[in-house]
Amino acid sequence: MHLLQAGVDLATIQTWLGPVDISTTHDYVEIDRKMKRKALSSCSPMSTSEELRKVVARHDDVIAWLKTMQDRFIM
Repeated sequence: MHLLQAGVDLATIQTWLGPVDISTTHDYVEIDRKMKRKALSSCSPMSTSEELRKVVARHDDVIAWLKTMQDRFIM
């Protein structure tokens, strides 16, 4: 956890810990609230609904996939 907080990438941590699969390394590493806050603060909100419509239009395939997930898991 301290390595991740210091900015060491997950692949390097994986090499140090020795697991074969990076998903195994992920099981040992959880981000804390400080890291979550930092990640969220680097995001900027859409200033207009028009900007949001443009993003949705560019990623309509992702939106369609999310809708299938919603239909599958929400009754």
